[in-house]
Amino acid sequence: MYNSKWSAANKEKNAAKAARYRERAGKAKLKEQRQRLYFADHSYAKAKIRERHAIRRRASPKWLTLSHKREIRTIYHAATLAEKHTGIQHHVDHVQPLSGKDRCGLHVPWNMQIIPATDNVRKHNKAPELIAGYA
Repeated sequence: MYNSKWSAANKEKNAAKAARYRERAGKAKLKEQRQRLYFADHSYAKAKIRERHAIRRRASPKWLTLSHKREIRTIYHAATLAEKHTGIQHHVDHVQPLSGKDRCGLHVPWNMQIIPATDNVRKHNKAPELIAGYA
């Protein structure tokens, strides 16, 4: 509890400390550490995957038609093709997040977009209009 209060009160200081750590450690090393941690504990990986699927299932309305579901599959397939074609990792992003703080979107085709992974990570779990400098 104390740690979260301190973090909330010292956001800039915390961000600067994290940036120094990332700079010292190097991106490749940090990525390797995350992957090792994630895949070392298969139960953790499975739990995270199941959690994402559950959120998506709750956000999928019952009235989705077969053509809507096909369109969703096509969007995911297009993201894979974009990644292969450009060599840059792409994600299927929900414009309105499925589990945001102030609102929740739906897992429907018109709430999805294909964007580079770096932009999706930067967007995090926020609606685009709440992000400064997001286009």
